[in-house]
Amino acid sequence: MRKPLSILLVSLMNIWALYAQSIQKVHVIEYKGEGAKTPLANVQILVGNANKAVTNANGDCTLSFTTLKPGDKVVVRSITKAGFEVLNPNILNKWIISTNEDDPFVIVMINSNQLKEERNKYVRAAQKQISKAMMQEQLALGQKFNDNQISREEYDRLIKILREEYNKKLDDIDTYIERMVHTDVNEIASQEKDILNRVKEGDLTGAIEEYNKIDIIDVYKQQLQENNDSAETIAEADKPAETPVKPAEPTVKRDEKAILFESVKRQNDLLRIKGGQENIDKGLKLLRDFAYADTTYYSPLLEYAHYCEQSNLLDDALDALKYCYDAPDERVRISARLLRAQVQKKQNLFEEFIPSLQADYLYMDSVMLSKNDNTVFLAERAYALSVLSKSYSFLKDAENGRSIRQKMVDLNRALYELDTTNQENKRKYVDALYSAHNSLYVFDYRITGSDKKDDVTILENSTYLDEAIRLQQELYDVAPAKQSAMLAFLLCEKATIKRHIASAHNDTTMFNSIEEEYKYAIDMYKVAYEHNPRAYAHFLATAYFNYAGFYTDNNKFDDKEWLLGLFLKSQEFESEHLSYNPKDNRRTFAFIIWGIGVTYLEMKDYGMAEYYLVMAIDEIEPLYMSRKKTYSSILFDAYDRLIELYSPDAMDDTERLEGVKKRKEEMRR
Repeated sequence: MRKPLSILLVSLMNIWALYAQSIQKVHVIEYKGEGAKTPLANVQILVGNANKAVTNANGDCTLSFTTLKPGDKVVVRSITKAGFEVLNPNILNKWIISTNEDDPFVIVMINSNQLKEERNKYVRAAQKQISKAMMQEQLALGQKFNDNQISREEYDRLIKILREEYNKKLDDIDTYIERMVHTDVNEIASQEKDILNRVKEGDLTGAIEEYNKIDIIDVYKQQLQENNDSAETIAEADKPAETPVKPAEPTVKRDEKAILFESVKRQNDLLRIKGGQENIDKGLKLLRDFAYADTTYYSPLLEYAHYCEQSNLLDDALDALKYCYDAPDERVRISARLLRAQVQKKQNLFEEFIPSLQADYLYMDSVMLSKNDNTVFLAERAYALSVLSKSYSFLKDAENGRSIRQKMVDLNRALYELDTTNQENKRKYVDALYSAHNSLYVFDYRITGSDKKDDVTILENSTYLDEAIRLQQELYDVAPAKQSAMLAFLLCEKATIKRHIASAHNDTTMFNSIEEEYKYAIDMYKVAYEHNPRAYAHFLATAYFNYAGFYTDNNKFDDKEWLLGLFLKSQEFESEHLSYNPKDNRRTFAFIIWGIGVTYLEMKDYGMAEYYLVMAIDEIEPLYMSRKKTYSSILFDAYDRLIELYSPDAMDDTERLEGVKKRKEEMRR
């Protein structure tokens, strides 16, 4: 009987495996503007929980999911074909396994050169508009100078500010242009096609006026009302005479809503490309009116809340998000809760922020367990853990901080183990990510710990960083622009750990390796900076400052001119960063200015030392008033340096010496 029974068991297992799989057909087509789309062959499709697939000559392929079922979300890892890009990547985030196996998921791709040409049209149009506005302001300043209303120094200062604002506007438009250039013109109304053509031609004002004529919000409200009236009529006809009528929820077909919402987002993008606070406010009002027209449609509410958070309209963001916390779609609930946590973080409401984020993390865990799929919400969980960890570090909560960091390590280990695609670069990247998070964990441990024995243990554990750095170096050879920033970050991380431990133990044997790591990190940040100055100016400034700080920490002023050069480079890049982000925290800038003042004092250049130390105190005092414990050390060091500067052995200025001493005592009180 054993043999027939084993055959039966194998048969039953095969039948179970067959029915455990879900099938999803995929159809890939090439976008050709207003022309007909054609099938695209040899597109490689890689998604989580399924086989790798390649489209045939008809643009078709089939995915077989091992555990996911119809209705589950598809996690896309890559859609690739040399020389092509996905036209609308956002659609991939909404990919749900179809309940009908014959219903294919359609992916539209576009030739990379064609996409580049379209992007260049929008960029040229925006540059023309912004340049025209700048020229008008420049001419107005020139007229004021010619009329002796402003001095040459004031004219030069205002022109510099004007050019910085011009460059910032050019950087800001990239996000909005990307959404416009990925629009399928075959899926929008002819009137909106004309509007986009106006944008490409540089007529932004005319395009905005045409959008105003369409009045998308009014069209949307009319559709909501018509569908509401229709639903109420049907309900009235079908109800028993004695049953009271329950008002129908306002509904527009989901496709109709999505189409109108895409139009609203394009109009908002256009207003932001046009620039100016007035247009930004118009865009926000547009998003708000659309979002609140139907609070059962959650995408507009999340979009509006996102822009409010960016604009620091924090109460408005929370008002919009409250409609999403109990949405039927768990992804909406999670997105809303994570954005709420970000808003509460900005408000410094840690007593609300940390418990709510903890609850959201537990909620994500429960969702994953209920679906029996460890890939669901993985990115959101990692983000939640990252923010939680930083918050605990800020609160000096060592116990919880360590616990969360360990969970981050475990999460990234799970990511590594779940990666069954056999893509070598993918594995290396995940491994490097895991190692990086582990290094951050031990780095936080060093910050919160006080025992020097812990420092030694952490130095030993920083060998995790060696592996992460090695893997990033291999990836850098393949994609320098993409990997240089991560490599630079890891190098700085290791150098900083070793720097603190070397200082604590007065271990000079580490100095040479620390110096090499900082130099290497700066070179890598330069690569990232050249690729995207706005994103990496601050990181490059910080790397220069940390490199210089390594020497000042250890009183190594052998080559003062060289050291001063490091600080001045740091000041240059941090000033550039602040020109892009004028509302950003000036902490790093204050520290850099202090470092320059200290170096000039060591060089006995008392005039420049005074200039920078006074500037540093002006920068640090407001920061000290908000967070005394954080900034007391550097502020009182700056006072002591000025006291040294005004002493009889230096400038010998009794009046200023007494003034600084008095100010120092006032601040201590």
